[in-house]
Amino acid sequence: ARFTTGFGADERRTAMTADVVVVTWRSGERVLQCLERLSGQQPAERTFVVDNASGDDTVAGVRRRFPEVRVVELPDNRGFGAGVNAGALLGTSEALVLINDDVEAADGLLEALLAPLRLDPACGMVAGLTTIPGTEQVDGFGIELDSTLAAYNRLRHRPADERPGRLAMPSGGLAAYRRAAF
Repeated sequence: ARFTTGFGADERRTAMTADVVVVTWRSGERVLQCLERLSGQQPAERTFVVDNASGDDTVAGVRRRFPEVRVVELPDNRGFGAGVNAGALLGTSEALVLINDDVEAADGLLEALLAPLRLDPACGMVAGLTTIPGTEQVDGFGIELDSTLAAYNRLRHRPADERPGRLAMPSGGLAAYRRAAF
């Protein structure tokens, strides 16, 4: 994932912790790589991996390599939204960060995603920008609506420096929410 905030280090106001939720299904090594990139990033308070009844070695792999991560095993595949809600209910931090299990988080990602929430009390949601692996093309930068109200990823398959359309909402693939707004 690549990101920009427009905020300098001297503009930080107050610390903000976050609960990170990663929803997964049969992801194996993919979620392990995601968690490796996230490990040690501040200001993560807790990380929850919500497993949608993978039935493979995903849960065992997470528990083995990341014992500090809380794993939530759903009894069946309830989908992304229900998985997010199951993880969000367990946290208590002021912010909630959603990250897809295939995101390769850059150093400082969590801090950058939370900066707008920290600096502006009226900000409730922040969209993260993800790129297609091995390219400079955008995978997603939040959700945009067209004139028919159909939703799609902003800047999808376009360069990150292009002017994006109007943001309707973050994508659950990489987003931060003030818990009160969520």
